[in-house]
Amino acid sequence: MAWARGDAVKSTAAISIGNKTTPAILLAPVAVIKDNIKQTVIKDGF
Repeated sequence: MAWARGDAVKSTAAISIGNKTTPAILLAPVAVIKDNIKQTVIKDGF
């Protein structure tokens, strides 16, 4: 991911919290279960 390398990241959305708007990149959630842990958590290096 670009942000992990310190590169600039282009946001695709914004989230409003109170009177402040923060740029955001919204990702699709993935449920982690024992059958897919190698394809999710382990693959990403965690």
